[in-house]
Amino acid sequence: MSHRVSDPAPSSFEYIADKERERLKKKKACLRLLEIGEKMG
Repeated sequence: MSHRVSDPAPSSFEYIADKERERLKKKKACLRLLEIGEKMG
Protein backbone atom coordinates (compact mmCIF):
# COMPACT_ATOMS: atom_id res chain seq x y z
CA MET A 1 0.00 0.00 0.00
CA SER A 2 1.55 3.27 -1.07
CA HIS A 3 -0.61 5.81 0.75
CA ARG A 4 -0.46 6.07 4.51
CA VAL A 5 -2.55 8.05 6.96
CA SER A 6 -0.47 11.16 6.25
CA ASP A 7 -2.30 11.50 2.92
CA PRO A 8 -5.19 14.02 2.93
CA ALA A 9 -7.74 11.22 3.22
CA PRO A 10 -7.08 7.77 1.92
CA SER A 11 -10.70 6.82 1.27
CA SER A 12 -12.29 6.62 4.70
CA PHE A 13 -13.31 3.01 4.07
CA GLU A 14 -9.69 1.96 3.67
CA TYR A 15 -8.80 3.96 6.77
CA ILE A 16 -11.48 2.20 8.81
CA ALA A 17 -10.48 -1.20 7.47
CA ASP A 18 -6.90 -0.46 8.48
CA LYS A 19 -7.93 0.50 12.01
CA GLU A 20 -10.07 -2.62 12.25
CA ARG A 21 -7.11 -4.79 11.24
CA GLU A 22 -4.97 -3.16 13.94
CA ARG A 23 -7.69 -3.76 16.52
CA LEU A 24 -7.99 -7.43 15.57
CA LYS A 25 -4.24 -7.86 15.73
CA LYS A 26 -4.17 -6.47 19.28
CA LYS A 27 -7.16 -8.61 20.25
CA LYS A 28 -5.49 -11.77 18.94
CA ALA A 29 -2.30 -10.91 20.80
CA CYS A 30 -4.28 -10.49 24.02
CA LEU A 31 -6.09 -13.79 23.55
CA ARG A 32 -2.79 -15.57 22.90
CA LEU A 33 -1.33 -14.09 26.10
CA LEU A 34 -4.38 -15.26 28.06
CA GLU A 35 -4.03 -18.78 26.64
CA ILE A 36 -0.36 -18.92 27.56
CA GLY A 37 -1.17 -17.60 31.03
CA GLU A 38 -3.76 -20.32 31.59
CA LYS A 39 -1.40 -23.07 30.45
CA MET A 40 1.27 -21.86 32.86
CA GLY A 41 -1.11 -21.18 35.73
